[in-house]
Amino acid sequence: MPDTKDDDPFAAQPAGVIISAPNGDVMRYDDTGLVMKLSDRVIKDIAQRLPQQGRTPATRAGAPEAALPADIDAWDLRDEGDWITFHARMPGGHDQRRYRWHRGGGAVIADARGPLRALLGIGGPRAALATPGASTWPHHVLAPGDHIGAVGMAGDGRAEPTDRLLPVPERSHEVLLAEALLDADRAAWRAPSLWYVRAETDAPARAADLATGAAAQNLDAAVA
Repeated sequence: MPDTKDDDPFAAQPAGVIISAPNGDVMRYDDTGLVMKLSDRVIKDIAQRLPQQGRTPATRAGAPEAALPADIDAWDLRDEGDWITFHARMPGGHDQRRYRWHRGGGAVIADARGPLRALLGIGGPRAALATPGASTWPHHVLAPGDHIGAVGMAGDGRAEPTDRLLPVPERSHEVLLAEALLDADRAAWRAPSLWYVRAETDAPARAADLATGAAAQNLDAAVA
């Protein structure tokens, strides 16, 4: 076996250059390992893929303005990974405030402080009662993004988990409660929360059957 230490041309050198270019060293080495110089394009691509720490201005000129729907009266647009955040005046938005929108589409949602809060209900047919119409807090009260709404499947079929949220098309018991809590927050000058609402129902013969019926299974999907 050859003596790899003697055969290593870099063994006696603490540092040096392996590849050089007209604009500087491309690859160097020292006692800690290899040091590679990356192009500005590569650094920019890496920065866009890594999670954003805090809110930083968009690195792609005009990108947020080009992506956001044109009919939104928005300003101070910023990139946050897959999201665009901005200040805006929105219908039912309760004054000017900050919102966020996913680049893949979907609802404009309030950029609320704190965790996403949930109001989930389960019961018989009466638990699905609702008044048609949007919430008075359309960007703070949202349902799963499966286009089923706040009252769920009503025992007719299986709900599937989704990673999107959509405004509610009706005001169920859960929506009304979320609105009351948001009104109380606003009256007390507290930061309004972001609420996730859903009721799942079926027609069990006994209350105990709710634990194993379609409503319970669909509620599990809503939680997921």
